[in-house]
Amino acid sequence: MRDGGRAVEIMHVVASRYAIRRGDVTRAAGFTIVELAVTLVIVAVVSVGVLVPFVAQVAQRKVSDTERILEQVKETLMGFAAATGRLPCPALPDSDGFEKFAVGGTVQNGNCATFYGFLPAATLGFTPVDNAGYAIDGWATAHNRIRYAVSNQTVNAVTNPFTKTNGMRDATAAQLIGATLLVVCSSGTGAVPGTPACASIPGTLTLNAPAVI
Repeated sequence: MRDGGRAVEIMHVVASRYAIRRGDVTRAAGFTIVELAVTLVIVAVVSVGVLVPFVAQVAQRKVSDTERILEQVKETLMGFAAATGRLPCPALPDSDGFEKFAVGGTVQNGNCATFYGFLPAATLGFTPVDNAGYAIDGWATAHNRIRYAVSNQTVNAVTNPFTKTNGMRDATAAQLIGATLLVVCSSGTGAVPGTPACASIPGTLTLNAPAVI
């Protein structure tokens, strides 16, 4: 009997512990749902806190890459002008990144198909480019091809002085410096296309740009 009583006592203890454990599991399951919701909120807040600076850093890096690319473009254009005595004509959407002359246009007369379009990266041997041969900025998409314009203003009786061989030399540096060429404004708001003026004098960055990228 003493052994039987001992067995009964042990069974009661085990049953009590099992009940407690079941109660703990039930309570734990109930708390886990609440804790999971709180955890998800915390994760969301932390993710946003991490993602926003990361996106800003990526954007800033792309801006820095674009600034570096534009500086390289400037140096490449200057090198091309020093080697050939002229600036290239702009590329067009159908020219595969090469400069495009008008019908009858040559390096001797500088008649471009248009004087604004895309940077002629293929003519300049410039990279990076997209798979169609056009120079691209830090975002590296077809929508971010680098634009380029060159002045066709007659200076000192020399037509197309910037896009024909030795045109700048013939127009003379003194005349080119004082000529009104491409106008660059700080904002396009209020500017009138085709007129050598911005919306306001303080908004005029220059009236004398031979080329713009």
